This record gives sequence, C-alpha cells and structure tokens, in this order.
Amino acid sequence: PDVQLSLVYDLKGNYPEKYTGIGISMPIPLFNRNQGEIKKAKIAIEAQQTAYNQVENALSNEIFKAYQNAKRIESLMNNRDQYFNQDYQKLIDEVTKNFSKRNISLLEFLDFYESYKENVLQYNQLQYERINAKEEINFVTGTTLFK
Repeated sequence: PDVQLSLVYDLKGNYPEKYTGIGISMPIPLFNRNQGEIKKAKIAIEAQQTAYNQVENALSNEIFKAYQNAKRIESLMNNRDQYFNQDYQKLIDEVTKNFSKRNISLLEFLDFYESYKENVLQYNQLQYERINAKEEINFVTGTTLFK
C-alpha cells in the first residue's frame, strides 16, 4: 500500500492562529480495482498468443511445402530409368564412331549430340533441384536431416 504522512503548519492563514496539523493517507481500492490495466494485459496476452500461433502455422506450412517439393523431385528421380544414362552414353559413343567412319552425316550426328546434351542438362538440373530441395528442408527445420 501507498501510505503517506503529512505535517502542516500555518501561522496566520486560517481560522485558528498557528495551526498545526498531522495527516495520514492511504488509498483503499474499494471501487478502483485496476480493471482497465488487467483488461489491457489480457488483450496483450491474447495478441501475443495469436501472433505466436500465426508464426507457428507459417513455419509448419513452409516445412510442409519444402517436404512436398522434395518428395515430388525424389519421385521424379526414382521414376527415371537407372540405366538410361549408361545406355545413352553407349549410344553417343557409337554415334561418334559411326560419324568418324562416315556412316552417318554431320546433320544426324549434330542431332544426336544435341539430344544427348539436352538429356545431360535435364538430368543435371534434376539433381540440382533434388539437392536444393533437401537443403531447403535443412534450412527450414534448422537441422541437418540431409547431408
């Protein structure tokens, strides 16, 4: 409680001359129970809880999106034929041999070479996206799930 003591002395300003007074005051909260501040505090707590829930939902959505993206790319990698690159490498080697022996024309060789180059670029892009998706999961979760 906020207790206040006071001493008052008045020489000629009041009805009795040389007035001396002593006072004690203490607030008694009969009607003012600080309800306004309590309501403000409750509203602030609710606002912080709402902000916390919003951030938590945003993080869980971000983790879910990263996981779905990684899952999609992993599915693309798994659906790809495992021996396709080896077979395609053999094919381009044979095409190169046939071109050097003059069994195929320059136009056919360039066509095969362009398709080989596009295939290698697509495969490398898919591997890059796969690694990127795993790194995104690591970043979003703040842990090292994938190395």
